[in-house]
This record gives sequence, structure tokens and C-alpha cells, in this order.
Amino acid sequence: MTQNPADISTTESSNEPPMAQQVEGAQTLAKRLTAGGFNLLLLVAVMVMHGLVPGYFFPTLGAALTIMGQAQSLALGSLWSYPAHSGYPLGAPVVLDLPLIYLQAILMRLTTLSALDAFLFAHCFFLILAFFGARELFKQFGIQPYLASLGAALYLTSIFVLGHQGLSPLMLGFALLPLTVLLDKFVRDAFTSSAYSKQRMLMLATVSVAWRVVLLFLDGYTFVISAAFAFALFFSAALQWRRRRDSLFRIITYAAVLGLSFAVSYALYKAYIPSGATYTTMNADFFRAQGVDLATLVLPFNKASQLSSLLGWRWQYQGRQFYGDGSNAFCNYTGIALILAIPGGIHVWRHNRSLLPVVFAAVFCLVLSIGPSLKVFTLREISGPKEQIKASDYFMSPDKPVLNLHTDSFYTKTPGVKLMRAVYRWLIGFKVVLLPLALLAVSVLYRRRYVTIATFLLLLLVLDTLPPIERRFTLYRGVDKAVRRFYADVIPELRNIIPKKSLIIFVSQENDYLSNPIAAALDARSYNVGGDKNWELAWHRWPEEAKAIMQKKDVISLGKRMNARDELDYLIFPHFNLRWNSYWWPPNPQRVDELKKEVRDTIAASDLSGVRVTEGKYATVVDFANPVQQ
Repeated sequence: MTQNPADISTTESSNEPPMAQQVEGAQTLAKRLTAGGFNLLLLVAVMVMHGLVPGYFFPTLGAALTIMGQAQSLALGSLWSYPAHSGYPLGAPVVLDLPLIYLQAILMRLTTLSALDAFLFAHCFFLILAFFGARELFKQFGIQPYLASLGAALYLTSIFVLGHQGLSPLMLGFALLPLTVLLDKFVRDAFTSSAYSKQRMLMLATVSVAWRVVLLFLDGYTFVISAAFAFALFFSAALQWRRRRDSLFRIITYAAVLGLSFAVSYALYKAYIPSGATYTTMNADFFRAQGVDLATLVLPFNKASQLSSLLGWRWQYQGRQFYGDGSNAFCNYTGIALILAIPGGIHVWRHNRSLLPVVFAAVFCLVLSIGPSLKVFTLREISGPKEQIKASDYFMSPDKPVLNLHTDSFYTKTPGVKLMRAVYRWLIGFKVVLLPLALLAVSVLYRRRYVTIATFLLLLLVLDTLPPIERRFTLYRGVDKAVRRFYADVIPELRNIIPKKSLIIFVSQENDYLSNPIAAALDARSYNVGGDKNWELAWHRWPEEAKAIMQKKDVISLGKRMNARDELDYLIFPHFNLRWNSYWWPPNPQRVDELKKEVRDTIAASDLSGVRVTEGKYATVVDFANPVQQ
């Protein structure tokens, strides 16, 4: 049968999309490309602000060197055991940052990346997750997509997050908290939705349990803080259980999923950490000292924000003058965000009450961050360098604060809470909602066509939330030079003397952070280990001679005794501090000379028969493995 040409023409024209649809498709594609480009630009800005620029910037020293050492240890050894180069004979269980360290180790095994570059790329991966999680949470508040993207980038580069950059697991945990809150909200919404789907519920439950496990192994503080949001969302759902016939079943299932996510996480963590790990509960005076001083919420001390730096505001105080560990004075600052969050919170109350549990959980975290006592500009007197800080400096008697809140027992006896010794860190639970509420207020102004006012407030918010950019870039450049110089100064000198697989002890009484990267770079096994919990685990497994050597008692004779039992090959006397010099390198030349003289005096008073002694610029090595013939 032959088809009429006119019919063919008609058929072809009916299949061809109209011009309007083509234009609409092109516009949609252009919008997506523009949004994608905007998000990519923001992600690049986030990475630069975090100092993740290989070969030029490096974000931090301190714990970063320990983490790189643990990752390199896993890359050289087995991925299924503890990092074996520190904390001999047990190894060094990774009590924090395990997901980050494993990712670094895998990158180092699969590629030619150095420990430094693997550290940077692993951070990039988690920050990308954090960016899109924060962006989606901000959108849940009713913020326009472009503002939500900007808000996510602003949160990740804020004083809130970057202020804790010296401790990578804590910083990454705080960065990922919006994603965690978002997942908990999705679970709540799935259980309370009229379109209930068992398949969707099963998927979300699986993701929730898996993510909670990752979070606990990344940072315990964030894990506990996230519980406030998870249970607030659960109770909000439980209050509505009578509205549907199957509500009781849903709530019971919801409770089971929530309980399972925490129980599985805790069980796996306990199974991973060996016996002997104890977490000392501090007394109320310690919690009192660690709480937030309310003055630090509203005053940008030492030009903590970009805005205060531009305006030259000066509230100059040493961080150590505030009770706690000093970071209270810099990363607690909320400023303009706190003011804008008030109308944002009112808007949520009136128009988006499904988010009220999240807001209430944030306020609950704010209250907990204050601690057992109220402090307003409550300062302590500290003199001398950091090395002279005493344990008593971290405690605060009840007569010091403005007001005692009589909540001592809550902090010292509540499970989970009693382990949150740095009480002020609860504040991040408040800040994770503070910024979206502030941006919501700006977003509402844009919708109501108050463009000039909204833009002005947005600019103020951005400048007041960012830390001083130039100062941070200068720091990153200096840190990059310092970390590369550390590896160049110390490792070759020791590698020329100490062969791989040797058993070593650093003669040190400090929290030996630098022993981790040095031992891993040498591919040697060190009794020393950085980290207070790892140190405690290792201490219980050391021979008595090793404990005495750490305390600088009869070092050479005890070293010989251990060598006779094949328990030691080399003693290393560092001419620097294995704890404090992890925060900056190179060490003070005068201090290097002083330590070098102390080592010479120690060795001169010892029986050196049968041993070799090699003095270098940054370490003196006593060789028991290659005895000198008499």
C-alpha cells in the first residue's frame, strides 16, 4: 500500500517538536549549565579557602602530620590491621578520622601520590560531599538554589568550620554535619509521608545506618551532636502518630532504624578499639572551663572575621586567656548571622514548621555548649609559653563564672555527653542551623523585591562569616613550606642510619605526634605514638624498660637490655619537641642547641661499650643493631 506524500509530510511535522519546546529545552540546558558552572566555581573557592592546593598551599600541621603517618603506614602494610609503624607492639588504632585515613591509604596504593597530596585529595572528596549535603539542607529551608549553593560554600569556609582546621577529623565532621541532618530529615519525611514506600524506607534506613558508622569513625563529637537532631526529628514524628491508621507501625519501625544506626555504630567502634582503651570522665570544673564564653559569640576577637579585619576592629586577647583550649575566642563568633537568624527563625515558625525540630535541636546544642556555668568575659591568668601550661589551667572553680547553672551532674553522668569534654563544640550544632536561617531572611527579602537591602545584608553576612582571607592564605603558604621542610630535614638524615623494619624508640616524654610520620616514612616500627588515647593503649603493652626510657631513665643500659631480647634496634634522641614542633617547623635553633647539649650530657654519662652514636642536626641516634667491636 502506497502512502500519500501529504500524509508523510503531516506525520513528520507532527513528530518534530515545536519551536517553543526547542527554545524551552535550550533555556533549561543553559540554566543547568549555568548552575553547574556556579557550583563548580564555588567548589574551587572552597578548596582554595581550605588550603587544598597541591604544591603551593597546605591546610595545617599538628594532627595532619599524625594522620599522614597513619595513612602511609596503612599504605605500606595491611589495610585490615592497625597502622603498624607506631605504638609497637599493638600498632595505632585510628580512634579518629578512619574514613579519611583509609581513603588516603588507598589513593597512595593505587597511584604515585605522596602522603601530602593524598591528604589533600582525600579532603577534597569529603568536602564535595559536604558541599552538596549543605546545599540541599539549605534548600529545605526554602532558600533559592543559587543562594543555597552560596550558603553551602559560605558554611564550609566559615569561621565555624575553618576555626577547627588544626584537627582534621573535627573539621570534616563539622563540615559533614549538614549532610547528616539532611539524611535524618529524609528518614523522618519518609516515615511520615502519605506516599509511604517500603522500598524507599529500606534504602534510607540502610544509608542512615552506614552513614552513622562512617560518622562515628570520622569524629565522635559530630556523631554525638547529630544525635540531638536525629532524636528531635523522631520525637516530632512520634507526636503525629495518631493521624494515620498505620502510624504506630511506622513509629516503631522508625525507632528501630534510629536505634539500629546508633547501636551498630557503637558495636563496630567497640569491636575495632582494643581492650584497655579508657575514656576518663572529667569533673564538673573541667566542663565548666570548656563551656562557651558568651562574649566570644558576639565579639570578633583578634579580627576573627574578614569584616572585622577590613574595619580594623581590635579586641586583642590571647586565646589562652579564655578558659578552655583557647579556640573559643576565635571560632565561636557568630556576629551578623545571629541577628539575621532571628527573622529567619520566625519565618520557619510561620511557614515551614516541619523544620522546627531541627531549629529546636540547634537551640538545645547552644544551651549545652555553655556548660555547667554561665561565663561572660571570664578570663584566666596564664604566663609563659605553651610548654608551661599546667593541667590546672584547664579547670575552673565554681566561684569564677558569672552564674552557676547547677547542671554538673548532666555533664558528668549522661552517657555520650560525659565524653564530650570540649563542651564548647556543641556550638556547631547551633551554627549548622544559624547560617541557613540567616540566609532565609535574606532570601525572603529578595522574594519581596527588597533587592538593595537584601544584597547589602548578604554582603555583610559573607564578609562577617569568612575568616580573614589574606591571613589564611599566608598561613597556608607558610604551612606548605614548613611541612615539606620537615620531611626534607628529618627523614633523609635518619634514613641514612636506620634501615627499614627496624625497632625504634624516640626518647621523649611528650604526646609524640611527630613519631607517627617519621616512623612511617622510615618504614620502621616505633614504640612511640601520637594521640593521648593511642598512647594509653600502647603504654599498657610496652615492656617496663620502654616505659623507663620514655621517662629518660638509664636510657642506654635499658636500651642494651631490650636489644638483647630483640625488642629494640635504635634509640633516637630528637633535638626538637615531638609534640609542639608538630605545629610549626623548623624548631627554634636555640632550643635545638639546648636539647643537643642535654643529649650529649646524657650519653657522656652512659656506658657506650658496643654501641654506635651518630649525632645529626635534628637527632642523635644510638645504634644497638650494629655493635662496635671492642
